[in-house]
Amino acid sequence: MKTLCLLTLAALVLTCGCAHMGAVRDKGTFTVYGADALSTTAPNEVLGRAAWETHDALAHWSKDSNGKNYDLSYGGGGQSWSVGKAGDPGPAKKVVLTRGKSEFKDSDGHRITIEAVGMKGAPTIVFFSHEGSSPETALNAYIASLQKQGVKKRDAN
Repeated sequence: MKTLCLLTLAALVLTCGCAHMGAVRDKGTFTVYGADALSTTAPNEVLGRAAWETHDALAHWSKDSNGKNYDLSYGGGGQSWSVGKAGDPGPAKKVVLTRGKSEFKDSDGHRITIEAVGMKGAPTIVFFSHEGSSPETALNAYIASLQKQGVKKRDAN
């Protein structure tokens, strides 16, 4: 099941596209807004890994008969909006707006939601909610992953 979660998150990153389209080497920056939101210029791959690592750290894991971890509560998906039409002369369709969401239950059975909204040419906004508790737990786990991957904190102006 953990493999399925990884594949789903990888698909979400590819579908989402978030704020950065194409290959980006810069790890970007992030700015925190309260206990439940941040904005970031980090590339999609970094955001996908941060969501996966947050899930990995906070999920209520169960063991199957082979002793492998699984999480039946995990769900995720994404949407994208494009301009242009496939097959039209000129530039191909371009993804301009994306939305990705991951949800799972923590070790206490409370639902955690991580939702990323991105627009081409703008930072991605990531929202956190944690049923029954402060979303700060999920936010802090996500930030730890961003920083581990080289994304730098930027203070809000």
